[in-house]
Amino acid sequence: MIVCQCNVITARHIKEAVGRLMELDEFRVVTPGSVFRCCGQRPQCGGCMPHLVKHMEAAVLEIR
Repeated sequence: MIVCQCNVITARHIKEAVGRLMELDEFRVVTPGSVFRCCGQRPQCGGCMPHLVKHMEAAVLEIR
């Protein structure tokens, strides 16, 4: 499922990015900016932020 159409970031990309970030530090605060950077992208229009955050939260809960 494509979450960010501007950068073509999928739910799987978000889950993998959160996993990599949490692997470095399990107590890290994962932010949308850190997920975009981990994916090698930058936010553009911001329309995806609510959906991106929901996928990030789900990934963090799944990992913990």
